[in-house]
Amino acid sequence: MNQLPIQAYFQSQTAAQSVEAKLKALRALDVQIDRVDSLEGIAGADPTLSALSNAYGAAFHSSELTSGPYDEGQGNSSLLKAVINESTYEQALRVIREGGGVV
Repeated sequence: MNQLPIQAYFQSQTAAQSVEAKLKALRALDVQIDRVDSLEGIAGADPTLSALSNAYGAAFHSSELTSGPYDEGQGNSSLLKAVINESTYEQALRVIREGGGVV
């Protein structure tokens, strides 16, 4: 069975941890949550995310994502990385999005 990587941005570590538990229930492999200080921190931590930061930069800084507990200056953002079995990939994407993640 093929395994596929997923990376998702969350506005809080709590949201990422909630989704982490659900992904583990889907038998995700190697789930990691990294805390980052800003969108630039995400791209800097992993050069392959430069395209993501360019494509979704405006969305990360929109009022929807920056309202509430997230404040770029406070560093309340997290990057979740996981390896998902191909058979549950679409379901994992739904879980991430429903949990407030941006894939």
